[in-house]
Amino acid sequence: ALFVFHVSAGHIRSPLLRFVLALAVVLLPIALMEIADSGVDAPWYMDFALFWACLWRPKTRTGMAGAAAIGFFTAASTLMSVVFAPLLLARVIALPRLREHAVTAGWAAGCLLQLPYVVSNLASVHSRAGHPAAPGLVFAFYGHGVVLPALGWHLAWWLQSAAGRNGATLIIGGILAVFFLWALITQRGGPRVFVVAALLTGFLFAAFGAIISSNLPGLPVTENIEHGSRYTTLPTFLIAAAAIVVVDSFIRHRQLRLQTVAAVTALVGVLSVGWITDFRYQGFRSDDAVNWPPVATAWLHACQHTPDGLIHGPDGLIHIQGPAGSTVLRPIPCARLRRLYLTWVACG
Repeated sequence: ALFVFHVSAGHIRSPLLRFVLALAVVLLPIALMEIADSGVDAPWYMDFALFWACLWRPKTRTGMAGAAAIGFFTAASTLMSVVFAPLLLARVIALPRLREHAVTAGWAAGCLLQLPYVVSNLASVHSRAGHPAAPGLVFAFYGHGVVLPALGWHLAWWLQSAAGRNGATLIIGGILAVFFLWALITQRGGPRVFVVAALLTGFLFAAFGAIISSNLPGLPVTENIEHGSRYTTLPTFLIAAAAIVVVDSFIRHRQLRLQTVAAVTALVGVLSVGWITDFRYQGFRSDDAVNWPPVATAWLHACQHTPDGLIHGPDGLIHIQGPAGSTVLRPIPCARLRRLYLTWVACG
């Protein structure tokens, strides 16, 4: 949140609106359902920072090092960062000087670390790439998972009770379409480009997630859970970011104080509807569906009788039943398990 507040200054001049943008990292609707309160989900928040790092032009070596670090650690942590490739390519074309591409270099280095995993995964029978989702399911996932709850998860369900799921999606989608079409018509230069870049990046992110996890778009969605909501957090964040940039540009070119106050109040009011009503979930990845202490103890005990230093299940793999279904893991080296166990004990 602090990083986003700092680097967004080139696009959002109002400190108040930049503060609202930083709050979105913490109070974003939907995020609490799946990615909050779980360290393994930190990369999904890092995607927020990487988007802004792609647009940032740091002036100091410290800033360039920070941008490179964000690019590297995000790309090395999640393959989803590949969707930033068009943004970074546009950056290379628009800013050909080498010193402008610290974030690009960091991102590329992180992707290189991902390459062996990607190659081995594509060759595996369990690879998701061999079973992509149909285009219709991808668009439905974006509409129902991003557009519909963009202004608030609970608001979306209240609206669905009156208009149905597709009807509610059309209503929210219509509101967003009118607002952003107005922005594209009335705004010039940077704000217009930002809106296009943010909305396209968000769509690509959600679509890529739905394609590689083809089972998610077809899973039932309830008021308390949406499988795959991790793929909707960045797109939702970017919709809010685009709205903030538009309002900042509007008030920057208006001298009437009443219009400025009205625009900022309307923006904060609309965003608050979702943020306040949705800030009440415990992430389902942080619950106690798996009682890990006895599982870890059993693994450590098995390591004492394993000559090759690997834990194997009946078919050579380990299966762990989690809240989202069965996850297949490769054999676990005992040396690594002992290190993780010692770290776990040290951290309490």
